[in-house]
Amino acid sequence: MSSAGKNLLRASLLGMAVSLSACSHQKKSTVMAPTSAPALDQQWVETPISVPAESQIARPVQEGFAPLVYMVETDQIVRVVDVTTNTDLLTMPVMARSIVTVNPDVGVQISGATMRMGALPRDHRYAIYLQSNQQNIIRRGSIRPGQPGGSPVPSGR
Repeated sequence: MSSAGKNLLRASLLGMAVSLSACSHQKKSTVMAPTSAPALDQQWVETPISVPAESQIARPVQEGFAPLVYMVETDQIVRVVDVTTNTDLLTMPVMARSIVTVNPDVGVQISGATMRMGALPRDHRYAIYLQSNQQNIIRRGSIRPGQPGGSPVPSGR
């Protein structure tokens, strides 16, 4: 390539660089950007579930000869019964992840703390029940995104 051709190429490249830099100095457009997350539009309907009476019969979560052990998964009211004599030994609210133990030598324990002292007959059957005051419901709903609000923010970031 001749020196005149090289000079022409340099001049062309310089001209394009100048025109591109001039384009970048033009006024930047503004775009609406959200200032915060839009609130969700939520609609919920709760309907009680009608449960037949025969299915509401209390059933133990653990039953048998001592020792019995049961870990309560959620906050509940626990009732411990001597099934042989049909006698309630303990009824009390317990926290989630509490361990209920029926021990013939110690008595009834909740997470290691003795709540009902005394030796229990080894030949009796025992049962641990959970009692809940919660109602069974069906919950249906819809969640839709809300309308975003915004303020002008330069788009040339």
